[in-house]
Amino acid sequence: MNEGSSQSFCLAAIIFYDQDDIDITERVILDLKPTLGLRKTHEFHFTNEPDRIRSAFCHAIAGKPFLIRAIIADKDKIETGTKLRKSPAYFYAFFIEMLLRHHFGAISNARVFIDGNMDRELKTYLRQELNQGDRLIAQCKFKDSKSSPIIQLADMVAGSIARSYYPDKGENKKYRRILQPNIDDIWEFGAIIGGKQKS
Repeated sequence: MNEGSSQSFCLAAIIFYDQDDIDITERVILDLKPTLGLRKTHEFHFTNEPDRIRSAFCHAIAGKPFLIRAIIADKDKIETGTKLRKSPAYFYAFFIEMLLRHHFGAISNARVFIDGNMDRELKTYLRQELNQGDRLIAQCKFKDSKSSPIIQLADMVAGSIARSYYPDKGENKKYRRILQPNIDDIWEFGAIIGGKQKS
């Protein structure tokens, strides 16, 4: 899972049901690089890619054996002075936890891999919170996005979804339309009051 970079904060989870599906998807991403004239070491990152690469990436992975679940929130609706505003680590952890718990039975006893470019406070919090309770998470590990095609996939997906909420962008919804066959759910998180969702 990863976030898209925009005023609309987005986290995306890429859900696989077996290792073969992960292997198939990773191979598609790795094989795409030479067709686009990219080095094997190239790291796909939505905010750094031109439209040509974003579109090719989305077309290549659309319909492959995984589901997309995402949560999106308007940063402007998060009240100033709250812990969500003051602590970036808590902000990320809060939305990761919300995304994983808002799953409608799609996640159980799962192995979760999260972008490792996070600070120690966040890693500690997630290990504690995601490995207790109803055994939603069996294992939680952090991976370096540079060496993980699946973490890069999550970044590209999150960026594509976040971009669809920007009406001033001419191509704002096209990436999301390409990915539609894989989208299981996008939770549009409501206005937040003091760190809790407004009813």
